[in-house]
Amino acid sequence: MSSVSPRPARGSAGSWLPLSLCSSLLTMLGCPLGDGEIVDGDSVGVDETDESAGLDTDEGTGADPDTAGTQSTGAESTGSKAGTQTGTTGEETEETEETGTEESTSGTEESTSGTDEGTDTDTGTDTDEGTDTDEGTDTDTGMDTSDTSTDEDTGTDEGTDTSDTSTDDTDTGDTGEENSDPIYVDIDAPDGGDGLSWETARNDLRATVEELADLGGVVWVAEGVYGPPDEGVVLRVAPGLRLYGGFAATETSLEERDLEAHTTLLRQIGAAPVVEIDGFDADTALIRLDGLEISGDLELPVEERGPGIDCLGQEFENHYAPQITLANLDIHDTSRGLYVSNFSTVEIYDSSFHHNVGIAGAAIYQAHSWVFMYDSSVVDNEVIGDCGNGAIKHLQLWGDFYSGFLWAEDSSFSNNVRGGISGASVQLQRCTLSGNTGRAAGGTLNSSYEDCDFIGNQSGALSGAEFTVDRCRFIDNESSMGAAITGEKATIRDSLFVGNHAEKGGAIYGYVSDFYYSRFDIFDSKFIANSANEGGAIYAHGDGMSGSADIDVFNSEFIANEAESGGALYGAVTAEASSFSGNTAASGAVIAGFIQGPENVHMAGSLRSCAMWPDEVGSTVAHHIANSCFPAGMQGFDDDGGNVGLIADPFQTLDLDDDGVESLYLDPASPCVDLGGELEGFDWTILTTQASQCTDSVSLDAGVHFAPLEEAGRCG
Repeated sequence: MSSVSPRPARGSAGSWLPLSLCSSLLTMLGCPLGDGEIVDGDSVGVDETDESAGLDTDEGTGADPDTAGTQSTGAESTGSKAGTQTGTTGEETEETEETGTEESTSGTEESTSGTDEGTDTDTGTDTDEGTDTDEGTDTDTGMDTSDTSTDEDTGTDEGTDTSDTSTDDTDTGDTGEENSDPIYVDIDAPDGGDGLSWETARNDLRATVEELADLGGVVWVAEGVYGPPDEGVVLRVAPGLRLYGGFAATETSLEERDLEAHTTLLRQIGAAPVVEIDGFDADTALIRLDGLEISGDLELPVEERGPGIDCLGQEFENHYAPQITLANLDIHDTSRGLYVSNFSTVEIYDSSFHHNVGIAGAAIYQAHSWVFMYDSSVVDNEVIGDCGNGAIKHLQLWGDFYSGFLWAEDSSFSNNVRGGISGASVQLQRCTLSGNTGRAAGGTLNSSYEDCDFIGNQSGALSGAEFTVDRCRFIDNESSMGAAITGEKATIRDSLFVGNHAEKGGAIYGYVSDFYYSRFDIFDSKFIANSANEGGAIYAHGDGMSGSADIDVFNSEFIANEAESGGALYGAVTAEASSFSGNTAASGAVIAGFIQGPENVHMAGSLRSCAMWPDEVGSTVAHHIANSCFPAGMQGFDDDGGNVGLIADPFQTLDLDDDGVESLYLDPASPCVDLGGELEGFDWTILTTQASQCTDSVSLDAGVHFAPLEEAGRCG
């Protein structure tokens, strides 16, 4: 089984303001919610369910990014963008989340041309209000409806069904080839087809989907342009439908599709949504749209076009069970590509959202919902108006402490106008955010970013209330404050900041006021060639007597950063076991302080076990320095003991790990070696400061320490 990234545990729910008040406040602000954007009044309230801290990864709700969509009990996955479908077949028993028990069904089912010839012993729940249509009664709709139960049968050759009967935990990665044959639709087919083969395909997609509204089923759609007969929606999709496009009208399996060669386009001719999904709950939700291009009306001005897909949803207990799977979709030229609300859960694989234009959330607009995105792109979308930024926007009502999140892996968010991602909680892994105007990403609730690249964004890369950053790269971003990161509380580890520019805080900006407080902990990171007027790399300031932002830096490097004041650091920043080289400023190449407020409070920094050359600290205020080495004769600091003055460069600048970034190693003969001092947070004796890779002795070296690339023993 592919490895699956575990989903974060759902947090405790909070109470919400009355819906009417929220709507009124938004209206007063000039940002009224559009139709369908307000949560159903019956679903607004206190969520009294609290799910466990861990989630079962066998829920079919996530996938290895390299094989997105292979959470199937059948013979296909979402496959690649070219439409290749691979997966596993077999018999699978899943755990039922609500009862914690495992159920299975067995029975023999046979169907030919929509006629049932056997007895269905399936114990699953049917979409038709618990009434099984497989009781020897033939419903003649011109389509094969021999199995209308919502459980996912494996469709083995023996006809034995051993799949899970729990409808709220059924895998959505199906093949479309279960014990119910697909209905074939080809817009070029003649009238009167029964839809049982490509040769006798039906030609009216909307009518076909409407006839399956109470039954569910699988529909294969040939290439062509499909629009509405009027200015209504192109399709209104009901629960249980699995709709596949991209066929040449000759295929006998999903694996044969060539999505690039054969486009199935759903195109709107008015302002209505292209696709509308509504009226599902925990018992009936399981919908898949796969291999479709979705477009708004290109004849209308962009501000008058309708949405691409509206998922209006309904409140239900299992928020994490996948209800809607969108795979291999190309959604463009709509007022918002995807709208998800009312506790819906949507999974997106190998899809693209581009050239959508809207007042907020031009690509994806979320409201109290969960979106999981894999191997997809959100590019060239534009937000207009004054109601908020973000190609992806997550609405959070006042007083709502938990309102869903966006989870994305191996996806790109690029060249969007007025922001990339804006919302409640954002979880990104191995994603690229580049060329966005407006801040690239930010969450108002706990968020995390792992192995992501933020490149060339205007108005900043990342912000948020509370978030973690691990192994990310911030390159050539620009903003007025904190081109790479601003926020209230952040933990940053093993990240790279290169060439970022802002007026204050070239890379990171921390600030304190009556309403705002910044706290950053930064570990094992590199800051190279960032620039600003104040704080070339990091800025920590305050407002009046509120104090200064609390920014602590551990075991990090600052190289060639530049500012008028504070080439590397500005304000009351604490740096430990860090190295500074080639930073420049008119005042304080390493760090500059300031005098704040009418009481003349001195905002000074603190440096411990740091190595500096040829950089010096500023003299506006006295900084606290201990167990560090710096150019002899440096002024403007309080000597807390253990310091050494240098007369020569203590560094060897090398790229020992071949990652394209040079690091500051210590010359073994430098006075910075075995300087002494005590610091917490690292096991210094297993780390190295020298190109020889020998590990540290009992006495601590000044400057940044590295995990050795080879075993060279203890120094000395």
